[in-house]
Amino acid sequence: MATSNKTLWINYLRSIITVMVVAHHASLAYTTFARFDKEIYINSTNAIVDHKRWVGLDVFQNFNDVFFMSLMFLITFAATMLLSWLASALLRNIKVIRTYL
Repeated sequence: MATSNKTLWINYLRSIITVMVVAHHASLAYTTFARFDKEIYINSTNAIVDHKRWVGLDVFQNFNDVFFMSLMFLITFAATMLLSWLASALLRNIKVIRTYL
């Protein structure tokens, strides 16, 4: 199925956000605020926590926490609104065509 140019940019944006989500979850073990509690597992921040940590990943995590979830919701709602608008425009055009036939 071929995608049109109108939705191709949304697909690229979704792909980039998906890669950012994978990178976000992969780097959770290396942040400075990560901790693992063997006795009370629910208090852990992640299932795997490495002893090698880097502050740069804290910045990456903070950026992703604020940025990508809101962008994912925006993309989802924008795509839904775009598709519903196109569907309603198509239905209006069909009604107009039927009226004049």
